[in-house]
Amino acid sequence: MKNIFSIFKIENIKKHLKEVVSRFPISVGIIAIVALCFLTMNHGSFSSAIEDNIVRAIFSLIITFFLSLGVYISSESLEYDFSKKTLIQ
Repeated sequence: MKNIFSIFKIENIKKHLKEVVSRFPISVGIIAIVALCFLTMNHGSFSSAIEDNIVRAIFSLIITFFLSLGVYISSESLEYDFSKKTLIQ
């Protein structure tokens, strides 16, 4: 019987992360930028105007993430090559 926790091995996690980054490079970049925005919101002391702009940026990036993911997956179904998929994204 297969161990249910075998998916949490470091080697498996690294392999799957490399697959995700190579398949969705722009979406992973957007996720990294959103994480940085959250960190700056939590650990910085800004005026309310700047905090409002950061929140707007976070929401805009989240919408862009889902649109980017949808465009990339639809371009995969049309069987475009990698450079064309990234360019469309």
